Amino acid sequence: MNELNQTILFLVEKLKEVDYCFIGSASLFIRGAKLNPRDIDILVEEKDFEGLKTVLTKEIGQEPLIKENKIVYSYQGVEVEAMIAGVDPLRDPGCLQKKENVEFSGILAPCMCLPEEILAYQKLGRVDRVEQAENILKNKKT
Repeated sequence: MNELNQTILFLVEKLKEVDYCFIGSASLFIRGAKLNPRDIDILVEEKDFEGLKTVLTKEIGQEPLIKENKIVYSYQGVEVEAMIAGVDPLRDPGCLQKKENVEFSGILAPCMCLPEEILAYQKLGRVDRVEQAENILKNKKT
C-alpha cells in the first residue's frame, strides 16, 4: 500500500469524531480517478477545527504549518492541508453538509459530493478535473 492510501486510511481512522470531508483531487482519487494527488485537502467545520488540530498534532507528532487560511501537516511524506468550511473561496459555507461516504480500501471515507467538486473545479478553470468528476458521476448513475 502506498503512502497516499496509508495517509487517507490514517486520517479516516483518527478523525472519527471530527466533522470533515476530503475535497479536491483526494476526493476524486478516493472515488477511483486515475490521478496522483500532490496533497490531501480536508474541509472541516469551524466547531471541529481545534479538535482536528489537536488530534493530528498528537498523532503525527508535529505542530502544523500555518499557510494562509490552512493548517498543513506532513504524514509519511504526504502533505495534508485542512481548511475551515466557509473560508474556502471555491465553496459555499454550508457545503460540508453535502458530503457523502465513499468506500475506499474497506472503509468509508467522507468526501465532498461530486456536484460540489465540479463547481469548485469550474471556478478554477480545471477542465481536466471537471471531466474526471463528471465521468465518475456518470458511471455512478449507471
